[in-house]
Amino acid sequence: YIWHEGEFYAIQFGSAGLDTKRTASGGQCLGSGWGAKSEHYVEYRVNLNPLFPRTVPTKAMTLYARYARKNEGNAYFDVLVDGRLVGPTPSLTLPPTGGLGENEREWAFASVPLGDVSKGEHIIRLQSRTDSNQINIDGFFIGDAEFRMPRDFNVFVRTQEERDLEQIRRTEERIQRLVIPKQERQAALV
Repeated sequence: YIWHEGEFYAIQFGSAGLDTKRTASGGQCLGSGWGAKSEHYVEYRVNLNPLFPRTVPTKAMTLYARYARKNEGNAYFDVLVDGRLVGPTPSLTLPPTGGLGENEREWAFASVPLGDVSKGEHIIRLQSRTDSNQINIDGFFIGDAEFRMPRDFNVFVRTQEERDLEQIRRTEERIQRLVIPKQERQAALV
Protein backbone atom coordinates (compact mmCIF):
# COMPACT_ATOMS: atom_id res chain seq x y z
CA TYR A 1 0.00 0.00 0.00
CA ILE A 2 0.94 3.64 -0.17
CA TRP A 3 -0.24 6.54 1.99
CA HIS A 4 -0.51 10.01 0.46
CA GLU A 5 -1.03 13.13 2.58
CA GLY A 6 -4.09 15.20 1.66
CA GLU A 7 -2.18 18.48 1.84
CA PHE A 8 0.45 17.28 -0.68
CA TYR A 9 -1.56 17.89 -3.82
CA ALA A 10 -0.34 18.75 -7.31
CA ILE A 11 -3.13 21.31 -7.82
CA GLN A 12 -6.40 22.22 -6.12
CA PHE A 13 -9.15 24.74 -6.47
CA GLY A 14 -11.39 25.82 -3.60
CA SER A 15 -9.33 25.72 -0.43
CA ALA A 16 -8.28 28.95 1.26
CA GLY A 17 -5.05 27.22 2.39
CA LEU A 18 -3.69 24.46 4.59
CA ASP A 19 -5.78 23.48 7.54
CA THR A 20 -3.92 22.58 10.74
CA LYS A 21 -5.39 19.67 12.71
CA ARG A 22 -3.57 18.12 15.64
CA THR A 23 -5.12 14.71 14.92
CA ALA A 24 -4.31 14.69 11.19
CA SER A 25 -1.52 12.33 10.16
CA GLY A 26 0.95 15.11 9.35
CA GLY A 27 -0.66 17.74 11.55
CA GLN A 28 -2.30 19.29 8.48
CA CYS A 29 -4.96 18.44 5.92
CA LEU A 30 -6.64 19.82 2.82
CA GLY A 31 -9.59 21.83 4.12
CA SER A 32 -10.32 25.51 4.74
CA GLY A 33 -13.56 25.50 2.78
CA TRP A 34 -12.57 22.91 0.21
CA GLY A 35 -15.59 21.23 -1.39
CA ALA A 36 -17.98 24.11 -0.69
CA LYS A 37 -18.71 24.57 -4.40
CA SER A 38 -19.34 22.05 -7.17
CA GLU A 39 -16.35 23.35 -9.14
CA HIS A 40 -13.88 22.53 -6.33
CA TYR A 41 -11.35 19.79 -7.10
CA VAL A 42 -7.96 18.44 -6.07
CA GLU A 43 -5.42 16.44 -8.04
CA TYR A 44 -2.72 14.22 -6.58
CA ARG A 45 0.26 12.81 -8.45
CA VAL A 46 0.97 9.32 -7.11
CA ASN A 47 3.58 6.74 -8.08
CA LEU A 48 2.23 3.21 -7.76
CA ASN A 49 5.43 1.37 -8.75
CA PRO A 50 6.11 0.21 -5.15
CA LEU A 51 2.83 -1.75 -5.24
CA PHE A 52 3.79 -3.90 -8.22
CA PRO A 53 6.03 -6.93 -8.61
CA ARG A 54 8.30 -6.56 -11.62
CA THR A 55 6.28 -8.93 -13.83
CA VAL A 56 2.78 -7.60 -13.09
CA PRO A 57 1.68 -4.73 -15.41
CA THR A 58 -1.74 -3.97 -13.83
CA LYS A 59 -3.57 -4.64 -10.57
CA ALA A 60 -7.00 -3.96 -9.12
CA MET A 61 -6.60 -1.15 -6.57
CA THR A 62 -8.80 0.56 -4.00
CA LEU A 63 -8.55 4.10 -2.61
CA TYR A 64 -9.31 4.57 1.11
CA ALA A 65 -9.77 8.27 1.93
CA ARG A 66 -9.49 9.58 5.51
CA TYR A 67 -11.77 12.58 5.85
CA ALA A 68 -13.73 14.71 8.31
CA ARG A 69 -17.11 16.34 7.65
CA LYS A 70 -19.08 18.54 10.04
CA ASN A 71 -22.03 19.53 7.82
CA GLU A 72 -25.26 17.54 7.85
CA GLY A 73 -25.99 15.32 4.88
CA ASN A 74 -23.64 13.40 2.66
CA ALA A 75 -20.91 14.93 0.51
CA TYR A 76 -20.60 13.62 -3.06
CA PHE A 77 -17.41 13.44 -5.09
CA ASP A 78 -16.27 11.91 -8.33
CA VAL A 79 -12.93 10.11 -8.36
CA LEU A 80 -10.97 10.08 -11.61
CA VAL A 81 -7.75 8.22 -12.40
CA ASP A 82 -5.86 9.84 -15.28
CA GLY A 83 -9.08 11.53 -16.38
CA ARG A 84 -11.15 8.30 -16.29
CA LEU A 85 -14.21 8.34 -14.02
CA VAL A 86 -14.12 5.54 -11.45
CA GLY A 87 -17.49 3.80 -11.16
CA PRO A 88 -20.82 5.57 -11.49
CA THR A 89 -21.16 9.23 -10.54
CA PRO A 90 -20.81 10.12 -7.72
CA SER A 91 -17.89 7.75 -7.12
CA LEU A 92 -17.55 8.57 -3.44
CA THR A 93 -20.25 9.32 -0.86
CA LEU A 94 -18.99 10.76 2.43
CA PRO A 95 -21.40 10.84 5.39
CA PRO A 96 -20.92 13.39 8.21
CA THR A 97 -18.32 12.45 10.82
CA GLY A 98 -19.41 14.88 13.54
CA GLY A 99 -16.68 17.46 13.10
CA LEU A 100 -13.74 18.77 11.10
CA GLY A 101 -11.05 16.54 12.59
CA GLU A 102 -10.36 18.40 15.82
CA ASN A 103 -10.32 15.06 17.63
CA GLU A 104 -9.72 11.48 16.58
CA ARG A 105 -13.43 10.50 16.59
CA GLU A 106 -14.19 13.07 13.87
CA TRP A 107 -12.19 11.23 11.18
CA ALA A 108 -13.56 8.39 9.08
CA PHE A 109 -12.53 6.30 6.09
CA ALA A 110 -14.46 5.80 2.88
CA SER A 111 -13.32 3.60 0.03
CA VAL A 112 -13.79 3.41 -3.72
CA PRO A 113 -12.50 0.64 -6.02
CA LEU A 114 -10.25 2.16 -8.69
CA GLY A 115 -10.38 -0.89 -10.95
CA ASP A 116 -7.29 -2.13 -12.80
CA VAL A 117 -4.47 0.39 -12.58
CA SER A 118 -1.06 0.11 -14.25
CA LYS A 119 2.40 0.66 -12.81
CA GLY A 120 3.81 4.15 -12.84
CA GLU A 121 2.68 7.65 -12.02
CA HIS A 122 -1.02 8.54 -12.07
CA ILE A 123 -3.21 11.56 -11.43
CA ILE A 124 -5.95 10.96 -8.85
CA ARG A 125 -8.62 13.68 -9.00
CA LEU A 126 -11.42 14.29 -6.51
CA GLN A 127 -14.12 16.53 -7.94
CA SER A 128 -16.95 17.96 -5.86
CA ARG A 129 -20.36 17.06 -7.34
CA THR A 130 -22.52 19.61 -5.50
CA ASP A 131 -22.27 22.74 -3.38
CA SER A 132 -21.97 22.38 0.43
CA ASN A 133 -19.61 19.40 0.18
CA GLN A 134 -17.05 20.85 2.63
CA ILE A 135 -14.69 18.18 3.93
CA ASN A 136 -11.17 17.97 5.28
CA ILE A 137 -8.96 15.35 3.62
CA ASP A 138 -6.22 13.98 5.83
CA GLY A 139 -4.93 11.66 3.11
CA PHE A 140 -5.55 8.32 1.47
CA PHE A 141 -4.26 4.81 1.15
CA ILE A 142 -4.11 3.03 -2.18
CA GLY A 143 -3.86 -0.70 -1.83
CA ASP A 144 -4.43 -3.94 -3.68
CA ALA A 145 -6.68 -6.84 -2.63
CA GLU A 146 -4.21 -7.91 0.07
CA PHE A 147 -4.26 -4.53 1.84
CA ARG A 148 -6.05 -4.38 5.18
CA MET A 149 -6.86 -1.11 6.88
CA PRO A 150 -4.94 -0.64 10.14
CA ARG A 151 -7.00 -1.23 13.26
CA ASP A 152 -5.40 1.78 14.89
CA PHE A 153 -4.70 4.62 12.50
CA ASN A 154 -2.75 6.41 15.24
CA VAL A 155 0.29 4.26 14.42
CA PHE A 156 0.56 6.49 11.31
CA VAL A 157 0.02 9.79 13.11
CA ARG A 158 3.22 11.48 14.19
CA THR A 159 3.11 12.86 17.69
CA GLN A 160 3.69 16.53 18.36
CA GLU A 161 7.03 15.58 19.91
CA GLU A 162 8.06 13.79 16.68
CA ARG A 163 7.05 16.83 14.61
CA ASP A 164 9.00 19.14 16.95
CA LEU A 165 12.09 16.92 16.74
CA GLU A 166 11.85 16.85 12.93
CA GLN A 167 11.64 20.66 12.88
CA ILE A 168 14.70 20.91 15.15
CA ARG A 169 16.63 18.50 12.91
CA ARG A 170 15.79 20.55 9.80
CA THR A 171 16.79 23.77 11.56
CA GLU A 172 20.11 22.24 12.63
CA GLU A 173 20.77 21.14 9.04
CA ARG A 174 20.09 24.68 7.77
CA ILE A 175 22.44 26.12 10.40
CA GLN A 176 25.15 23.64 9.39
CA ARG A 177 24.80 24.67 5.74
CA LEU A 178 25.21 28.31 6.76
CA VAL A 179 28.05 27.85 9.27
CA ILE A 180 30.32 25.32 7.55
CA PRO A 181 30.93 27.31 4.35
CA LYS A 182 31.68 30.42 6.43
CA GLN A 183 34.27 28.48 8.49
CA GLU A 184 35.91 27.16 5.31
CA ARG A 185 36.17 30.71 3.92
CA GLN A 186 37.71 31.95 7.17
CA ALA A 187 40.27 29.09 7.13
CA ALA A 188 41.23 29.98 3.54
CA LEU A 189 41.95 33.58 4.59
CA VAL A 190 44.38 32.55 7.36
